[in-house]
Amino acid sequence: MCAHLLSISPIINEIGTVREGLAMNEITHSRRNDGFVLISDSLIGGVWKFDINTGKHELVIKDASLAGPTNRTELTAFGINGLRVQNDMLSYCNSGAQTFWKMQLHPNATSAGPAKIITSNIACDDFALDPHGIIAYVASPRNALVRLDTRIGAQLVVAGTFNESSSNNLSASSARFGTGYRDRGVCTLQRTVGRLLGRRKVVRGSVELTSEGLRKSDMAVGKESAGGEGARFLSYFHHKCH
Repeated sequence: MCAHLLSISPIINEIGTVREGLAMNEITHSRRNDGFVLISDSLIGGVWKFDINTGKHELVIKDASLAGPTNRTELTAFGINGLRVQNDMLSYCNSGAQTFWKMQLHPNATSAGPAKIITSNIACDDFALDPHGIIAYVASPRNALVRLDTRIGAQLVVAGTFNESSSNNLSASSARFGTGYRDRGVCTLQRTVGRLLGRRKVVRGSVELTSEGLRKSDMAVGKESAGGEGARFLSYFHHKCH
């Protein structure tokens, strides 16, 4: 089954160009079959609405909570980065400000209320959101996967170790849950090594979570030690066909 899927060549069609964009970063849909996606622009500090059929686009959200710090360079100048929408609620992180926010949306993806800060002092890039829109698993550039309860702002490191260079989650930059029956509890991380605008080495690994959101191998302490079982998770999940 896996070999068959890998043999299918993708068909790529250009839909349109957002010439006004400065740093198009993460992408998500608002609702299934709504005909558009939302794209974060980390340097403009806004969210683009992009019609996937016509290529028509507009900067649909611009708010101070999305803007990056002033007088900064490269990554520290970034504002909004990862974003997800669940039940018309936009969740997003601001990498430069190290904050996590929520904002209610109208069905057409315009803002329906003010931004609400969930937590601060969180090193964040992208994140995966649970089906209820409550728990976010944040890919931290500080070499960890962080469980964030968006109801109260509580943070817990569930994989990796902050600032440990030998961590299997080195410079984690993206997080996604599986969509199949067997991998819905698997959070796959992408980590990028190298300069922001230079050459990059991209490595993917997986962490299996329990219903409580902790690694199965580390339920007692809620985090893994540097050089732990990440490599075995990587091998197992990348070779198993579902």
